Amino acid sequence: VAVIAGPGTGKTKTLVSRIAYLIEEQGVKPEEITAVTFTNQAATEMRHRLEQRLGGKRAISRMTIGTFHAICLNFLKNQGVEFSLADDAASLEAAGRALDETGLKMKPKELLRVASLLKSGMDPEEMQTRMAQNDADEEAQEMPQNWNEGAKAYQRILREQHLLDFDDLLLETLKLIEQGSVQDGWEKRFAYLLVDEFQDI
Repeated sequence: VAVIAGPGTGKTKTLVSRIAYLIEEQGVKPEEITAVTFTNQAATEMRHRLEQRLGGKRAISRMTIGTFHAICLNFLKNQGVEFSLADDAASLEAAGRALDETGLKMKPKELLRVASLLKSGMDPEEMQTRMAQNDADEEAQEMPQNWNEGAKAYQRILREQHLLDFDDLLLETLKLIEQGSVQDGWEKRFAYLLVDEFQDI
């Protein structure tokens, strides 16, 4: 079911009501419900509303509520994957090292954008257009021919340090699931999946 409505029309209230209905009327176990939203602030708001609606934190603590990245982070940790999350500083440092290695004439932030777009499956032509749009206030520059090598070096440096960036959280989770390399019973947490702000995701 997709609910399409404008701001302030009650989409989050609808999700909260749906979750309450599943638990109170349909007997669904809270641990079988996952609610995903786009920002940490929105996840906190949803959790607060559910606490008010369901009368306490007990049921909420058994649900999975958060952003895609937070849910994937917890999923990987629960599956025993050993890694640290690369924060902005660590990502920029890795990008800087990759640029030094490859001799690319780019800024570290630009390489991070390139790496992120590559991980999203974007082809080079589309990537050039996207980066030009992002740099609308600056003079658009042609992407260096060996940009792909820079992205590969960045990823290798992260791996050497056992780091995952935010894109990797999603991709590693997907890879584990597709390979079937996950502990039995994980899918029960996603028996009922509710997504807030789907257009942003």
